[in-house]
Amino acid sequence: HLRQLVLFFLSWPWSQAGRVVNAWQSWAPHAPDALWSNLHLSAPAGTGGPVVQVGGTYVGSVHGAARLLQELYARVGSGPSSSFLKNESYLDAMLVEAGCAQYSVSECRTGPAGRLPRVPSYAKSDFFSRKLSASGIRTLLSGIERLRSVRGASGGGGAIAFDALGGAVNRVHPNATAFVHRDALFGAQYSTSWNYPGSSRGVANQHAWLRSYYAAVHPHANGQAYQNYVDPDLTNWRQAYYGSNYARLARIKGRYDPHQLFRFPQGITPPGAGAAD
Repeated sequence: HLRQLVLFFLSWPWSQAGRVVNAWQSWAPHAPDALWSNLHLSAPAGTGGPVVQVGGTYVGSVHGAARLLQELYARVGSGPSSSFLKNESYLDAMLVEAGCAQYSVSECRTGPAGRLPRVPSYAKSDFFSRKLSASGIRTLLSGIERLRSVRGASGGGGAIAFDALGGAVNRVHPNATAFVHRDALFGAQYSTSWNYPGSSRGVANQHAWLRSYYAAVHPHANGQAYQNYVDPDLTNWRQAYYGSNYARLARIKGRYDPHQLFRFPQGITPPGAGAAD
């Protein structure tokens, strides 16, 4: 089984953000199966500048990862202003990815036994089957820059995080599993978070920013959404989360949970049953 994993984290100045987005979307979804990458655009609410970061993992050597990253740098037109590239044990790599680089496994949790704070957040998602156009990239960046004018809650901020797809994910038929999203280049999570509990006005301002940002970028997406990023605003969630698989999943629900012991808003319901929402 996998014992080692190469991790990388890269940053560029915000002035290069457009070039980084354009380069990443042409590179990450088409990389070899051994490489996976994400792209984060983020900013605090009200003060501070926006940030563009690329991260990822590679199954192989540091040299092999560096060779693939050089392809990204060539597409961007410059190397990163800061970079981290290191071979880690698989466990340590997972702790880093979970935001627990400085904690033990037992500490990497919330609650009395853990060291992680509870962070309230609000999120939406999209999948993209086509690369973002120049206009789409401008919309993407301006939404993050707009956070400078948002009077948010304490510690508030916002981000969009892209996860590369393609590769082994897209070689599975859409109807083979409950996960129907097999034709996208990448998925995205829009999010905004703040320090608990947060002022009601500040939280409302961040919610309004996120809804506006999503509305601006969503036309560039393919209409699907990720079911693990539950979005209470979605009215077409069955189609967005499950596509043509929903009817089959409803039949399975009817067979194994006909009385809906497991029930929640936007939950799959047996045929003929009342919707959970």
